[in-house]
Amino acid sequence: MKVNKLLMEAKERSITKEEALFLFNSTHEMPQILNLFDVASMFCFCL
Repeated sequence: MKVNKLLMEAKERSITKEEALFLFNSTHEMPQILNLFDVASMFCFCL
C-alpha cells in the first residue's frame, strides 16, 4: 500500500496498528512526514 494513499485514507477512517507502523517506517521525505503529523494531529484533538 502506498504511503500517500494510506495517509489520505487515514483522514477518513481510523487506521490499524499495522498500517500506522507501515506509515512510520515508510515515511522518509519531509512532505510525507509533515502530512503524517498533520493526519495524526487531527485525532489528538478529537479524543
